[in-house]
Amino acid sequence: MRFSSAALLHLLWAGALLGCQPQADEQAAATTADKFLAADSADRPSVPAKPVAAAPVKVVTVAAGKEEDETEGQGRFELPQVQLPDAAVAARLNQAIVAASFWMEADWLQLSTRQAVQRCLREYQENDKQGLTSLSYNVVCNEHGVLTLALTSDYLGAYPYTDTRCFVFDTRTGRRLRVADLVRDTTALRTRWRTAISQRVAAHLRADLVETLGDSAVAAELPALLHWNAAKQQVTFEANEPRFDDFAVTRRGLTLAYSFGLPHVIQAAEPERDYSFTYAELRPWLRTDGPLVPWLP
Repeated sequence: MRFSSAALLHLLWAGALLGCQPQADEQAAATTADKFLAADSADRPSVPAKPVAAAPVKVVTVAAGKEEDETEGQGRFELPQVQLPDAAVAARLNQAIVAASFWMEADWLQLSTRQAVQRCLREYQENDKQGLTSLSYNVVCNEHGVLTLALTSDYLGAYPYTDTRCFVFDTRTGRRLRVADLVRDTTALRTRWRTAISQRVAAHLRADLVETLGDSAVAAELPALLHWNAAKQQVTFEANEPRFDDFAVTRRGLTLAYSFGLPHVIQAAEPERDYSFTYAELRPWLRTDGPLVPWLP
């Protein structure tokens, strides 16, 4: 699941998920999203003593290329590289970052960080400055042994666009974390997330879409494009939707991203894609032996 340029401006979680400060070791992460129902304290499982907090890791920038004035910053490719006392864990973590950054390109997966950015620059030059035109990152969260990175890619082609994806890593082991590593009851979390998405779509459809979009035809088609069931007043989801493919661990909780995948020309008609859940809300469903325990209230 990908973020559009609209999501980019909303999602820089240290204050709105976008802005490139690639050498910052950490940023407070927060998105302005709907407040959801508070968790019932009676359902909360007992939580063991919190582990000793891990210190933030050192993140440095590995880059290739220079920003080109005439192309508004294109031609610069940056990736983060983590430095740790344990060289084996650092190598594993940095390889995981490269693999996540180029997850659809199998022949990139074994490249080092420097090899990856150099290849980006070479292909940019060979492709007449088309395709991937810049790459940058932002550190969303870097504490308690958890590192969340937001990777921003700019593309130039038939439809220029900006894409941001978030990746979460365990700095103690060097591996990438999935929602299932953090949440023991993903079914309950998905149910709450579906409710939040339906609430947002309902509010979105109540707005004056013709005035907002400037296109009555798109406004008329939008409920169907958003899979809206007017009789039930909810979105119709596939069995495994929404997927936990794109998420961020922040200081305040989890931010989950959901896109309806509208065509590029009408992506502006989509509701906001980011859904934030605080640790207080998540507490009934989190793994009590997982990486998020230090944040629990």
